[in-house]
Amino acid sequence: MIESMEQQRPDNPAEPRDVVGPDHRPPDWEVIDVRIARPSWPRLLFIRLLGRFRHLLLARRFRRFGAGSRLARPNWVRGAESIEIGERVTIWSGARMTAVNPDPSRTLITIGEGTSLHPNVHISGARQVSIGRRVLVAANCYITDHDHDWLDPEDPIRFNSRLLATPTRIGDDCWLGEKVAVLRGVTIGRGCIIGAHSVVTRDLPERTVAVGAPARVIRRWDDRIGGWVAVGSAD
Repeated sequence: MIESMEQQRPDNPAEPRDVVGPDHRPPDWEVIDVRIARPSWPRLLFIRLLGRFRHLLLARRFRRFGAGSRLARPNWVRGAESIEIGERVTIWSGARMTAVNPDPSRTLITIGEGTSLHPNVHISGARQVSIGRRVLVAANCYITDHDHDWLDPEDPIRFNSRLLATPTRIGDDCWLGEKVAVLRGVTIGRGCIIGAHSVVTRDLPERTVAVGAPARVIRRWDDRIGGWVAVGSAD
């Protein structure tokens, strides 16, 4: 997707080069509405009853587990008493969530309402990991707020049992592509798009597109034009 965006050029010379958006859609991009298959009424009733039962169990386990949220099996969760899940959150199978040194009186991991975590997402929080509302996290992503203490090479990481922690925050309405890693101390602004396999090591402004390892901004949203403009394009 990112590569094809890089190749586009607008026909209007008065507009910046390399812009895509609702009114600047390349001719070979087809918009497809995804239809979700609905189960039969008996099966739907069973699913809803089972879901409510599981929700009661999860609400007792987590610091908060919002209405309409789902946590698929298998999963690996440690320190649920310090994890808050908002309403209508979907967490697919294979999720790994770890709150280090959990304490029921404090929240180490927060996932906002309407967010979707696809299979095998790994989230680890020792100080604060905050994921906003309506965030889409693709499969096999890693989000953390800490490193192992690597500062002294004479003190092996394998045995020192210490972490270096700084809060990590992901804003509302972001999209993280497959196998993205978001590392300690990063703040990702609202509405960002992170390309697959990227490693985010520094803050990203809101409404930007970033790719690479380390991730760099290649596009930004321009309200005046109503499109995503390549960084470096003339205004």
